[in-house]
Amino acid sequence: MKQFLRFILPPLVPLIVVVLIAEWIVARGLVPSWLIPAPSQVVKAMGRDPRELFGAAFDTTIASLIGFTLSTIVGMILAILMATGGLIQRAFYPYAVLFQTIPLIAIAPLL
Repeated sequence: MKQFLRFILPPLVPLIVVVLIAEWIVARGLVPSWLIPAPSQVVKAMGRDPRELFGAAFDTTIASLIGFTLSTIVGMILAILMATGGLIQRAFYPYAVLFQTIPLIAIAPLL
C-alpha cells in the first residue's frame, strides 16, 4: 500500500483530473466532440472494434520505424560528410546550428 501511495497515486491523480475535465468540457458543449472526443467516447470506440485500433497502431508503428530508420541513415551520412569534407561542412554547418537553436515544435511544420 505504501508503494501504491508513493509511486502509482501521484501520476494517477493528474490523469484522472484531466480525463474528468475533458469529459465535462465535451458534455457541456464547450468544445465540439468532433474536435476533442470525450474520453468515454474513445473507450466505447475502442471496445466496438479493437481490430481497427490495433490496425491503426500497427500502421503508425511501421511508419514511425521507417521514418526513424531513414532519418538515422541520412543523418549519419550527412554527419560523416560534414566531418570529412570541408566544403560540405561549410555548406551545411550553419543550418545544423540554426536548427539546434530553434525549438523543434517551430521547425516541425516547415519540415
